[in-house]
Amino acid sequence: MQNEDQEPGQQRAPGRRLAGDIMVAGGTAALLGIIVLAVFLVYRSMTGGSTPHGLKQQLVVSTASHLDVDVIDLDFKPAVVQIPVGSTITFKFTGAATHTVTDDMNHFDSGYKGHGSTWDYTFTTAGTYTYYCKLHHVMQGKITVQ
Repeated sequence: MQNEDQEPGQQRAPGRRLAGDIMVAGGTAALLGIIVLAVFLVYRSMTGGSTPHGLKQQLVVSTASHLDVDVIDLDFKPAVVQIPVGSTITFKFTGAATHTVTDDMNHFDSGYKGHGSTWDYTFTTAGTYTYYCKLHHVMQGKITVQ
């Protein structure tokens, strides 16, 4: 292959060809990196940043002593609740996948539960409890006990 700085009929030296191939590969990798970054930034702006989608749900305030929370595929519904001290939440595992309900501070952990399972937890101490699924970290919720 002839380069513009070569004399007619002269072939490129093997070292120069390798250097040119590396430059093309490096440029391709850089372009791919820019595309991946752009896709990530667009996705992040469309999903509201890094906040897990469960925590974007509207607060559900309950004065009852019992509340059901559905554990469905990649979500807790409702995910953000306020309950009185002494209330029990029943987590109903209605999604197809296996999930957990695990408190960030290790106050509670449902263990791995599959479709059709339920798990109850009674909140006897006031405070804020953030929880998640060990298998799907995008699944997060928050319980405020007053």
